[in-house]
Order: sequence, then structure tokens, then C-alpha cells
Amino acid sequence: MIGILTFHQVYNYGAVLQAYGLQKFLEENEYDVEIIDVKAFIRPRPSVVLPSFSTRYVKYLIKKTFDKEFKKIHKTSTIKANKFDNFRTQYLNLSKEYSSLMAYSDENKLDAIIVGSDQVWNPKYGKKAMETFFIKGLFNNIKKIGYAGCIGSGSVKYDILDKFADNIDRFTSISTRDEFSKNYLSKWTKKPIENVGDPSLLIDWSEIDIDLSMYELPEKYIFIYGVFKNKEDILKRLKEELNLPIVLIGMENEYKSSVADIVLNDVGPLEWVGLLRKSSFVITKSFHGFMFSLMFNKQMFVFSSGTPAISRLQDMCIKLGIEDIIIENSNEIKKNIDLQKLINYDNVNKIL
Repeated sequence: MIGILTFHQVYNYGAVLQAYGLQKFLEENEYDVEIIDVKAFIRPRPSVVLPSFSTRYVKYLIKKTFDKEFKKIHKTSTIKANKFDNFRTQYLNLSKEYSSLMAYSDENKLDAIIVGSDQVWNPKYGKKAMETFFIKGLFNNIKKIGYAGCIGSGSVKYDILDKFADNIDRFTSISTRDEFSKNYLSKWTKKPIENVGDPSLLIDWSEIDIDLSMYELPEKYIFIYGVFKNKEDILKRLKEELNLPIVLIGMENEYKSSVADIVLNDVGPLEWVGLLRKSSFVITKSFHGFMFSLMFNKQMFVFSSGTPAISRLQDMCIKLGIEDIIIENSNEIKKNIDLQKLINYDNVNKIL
């Protein structure tokens, strides 16, 4: 049995889809596999975001003042969260929930444990998460594989990861999905570290039948995923250049747009894949928005300014030789440029 230890519990499209991609790939290669259901950190269900400084009374006043809008957003967020929960139930082969890896190891025997992919070694998720994803003190007699892991950003301070150096060297094998994570981890181990593809690339998503009949979609549209600085200016410019309507998908919370023609905040994981797959052009600040766009050979722009994922996006764009698709503002979208030829997929697909 192989246990996968990754980000599967969050309400984030890329997180649950990469977990499914790795699980599905291993199953297709005739391995017994389950995703270890340990909550290494807490991320709440999608909901209305109120100011963090608010006291309970102030929050109550805000709620009452915008009661109608509050109820609408709460309903949409609940629908979305339920779709994520249903996806996990239907598609992820989850173990029962455990409070810790120690509790899991007391009841289960594994031949191997795979940690990854996603930002499993990002210190921002806290001490418990780091100890969990570095398998601290556990599984000494099984293969420990780090697959396509990431430390989150090229700006992480080395001393934060120093505490886990001994654990890194105990892995049987390690791979990362980006060069900066490889460089960081190489400081603490002499074992070879490979760069590999994100597990979202391991299976053929085009074969999955996805029902989008609940949405009234135009025949062609621009797919937007992620809110960013100067978003409305960029969306307006894209509409002018491509002469296409815009479908905007909210990330982990509710989003609005005065420029987008359709805003969807209740989309489930497979619907997200289907909406991106059906689109004619993509703009995103998300690593997995980028990865799935590559998978479906979409022309796109990647937005960089103020984007936490920029280190990960830049790393992949450099590998593929498509750095020109990274933009910061609407002025970088040149007039009369053929936006349907930004990426030469003959070259990109060979590298992938």
C-alpha cells in the first residue's frame, strides 16, 4: 500500500486536483493507494470574509447592514464548499481521518509514503504542518518519497527550514516541481534531487466527462482565475483585443467584477477543469491555473504583480521558454499582437 500525504483538505482547485492526479496515476499503474487524511493545518470553508479586526458586535452590525448580500454570498459559498466535499468523497480514496501521522501509523502499514505535491514544505503553514510533511519521527522502515514538493517561494529564509534538515536526509528519494525548492533542499542532503512535473500533468483530463449544463456559457470566452492588482484594467484590455466575453471564477472567497460578463463563485473542482478546458483564452495568477492551461494547450497570460505564486510561475515559464506571457499591467498587452500565437505549443509540449 502507498500512502499519499498532501494538500487534499483545502478548498482550493489545484490542491484537490493534483492530489487526484497522483492518486489516479498510481492506480492506473496498478498500485494500491490511499490519501492519508491528516489535517496538518486548518483552512476554513469558503465564506464571507469580514474584517479581521472586527469585534463580535461590529461583525454583527456588518452582517445586519448587508443582510441580503450576506445571505446570498453565504449560500454561494456553501454550494461551492459542498461541491469540494462531494469531490473528495467521490474521487479521493481517503483513509479515515486521523489527528496525526502517529495515530495513522499505529493502525496502518505502508510499503511507501509519498509526500507531495503542492506547497507541502512551505513554512507559512506552521510547525505542525512542517513536522507532518517532513514525516518527523515516523515511518523509519518504509520508503519515504518526496514527489514534486515545493517550499512555496524563492524568498523563504534558510533558517526557517534548518530545523528540519535531518528529516530531509531521511527521505529515500526527493523531487521538486521547481528549481528554487531544489536549491533549498540540496543544502541539507547529498541525495540527488530531480525536478519533475506536477502530478496534475500525469493523467489525461480530456477523457473526463464534465457536465457544464448548469451554466449558460458563450461559445467562446476568456477564462479568468484569480484576482489581482489592476484586474479590471487588464480584463477590459483583453476584451478589446480578443473581442470575447469574460468568465471569471472566484478562488477561495467571493469575487466581483464590473468588467467580467459572467462571475461564478460556486464552481466545483471538475467544473473548474471543464470551464478552463472549454475556454478560448486564459489569464491567471494561479500555479495550477497555469498548469491546466498548459495541459489543454491554451494561449494565456500569467499575472505577476503582488502574486505569491510568482516564483513558481516564473520557474516554469523559464523552463518552457515562455517568459513573455508574464505581465504586470494592461500596458504590456500590445495592440495588434496575435494573442492566439503567444505560446508555441510544439516546443512546449516536447519539454513537458
